[in-house]
Amino acid sequence: MLSINVSSEEERVKIGLLLDLYGNILTEKQKQTMDLYFQQDYSLSEISEQLSITRQAVRDSLLRAETTLFDTDARLGLLEKFNNMRQALVVSYENAAYVKDF
Repeated sequence: MLSINVSSEEERVKIGLLLDLYGNILTEKQKQTMDLYFQQDYSLSEISEQLSITRQAVRDSLLRAETTLFDTDARLGLLEKFNNMRQALVVSYENAAYVKDF
């Protein structure tokens, strides 16, 4: 079972990217809880008050959404493809800057 306690900024960024890539497959409530928790930095209590649901319901929604995002990416692999493309663009930019300076 995945944990919603994200300790590193790297993991928060990864989840943000997964939300960008696969967010549309989540339910509206899952998208809303993920946005509030990961992007707006609300606590579980704040989200439960905002959405008028229990803290446990917020936690369950976050865990289901996170599981869906990671499972979908494990099957499709778009995050790795995105990162490879981004790295290739960085290299191309660096090469273009070198050629320009040459």
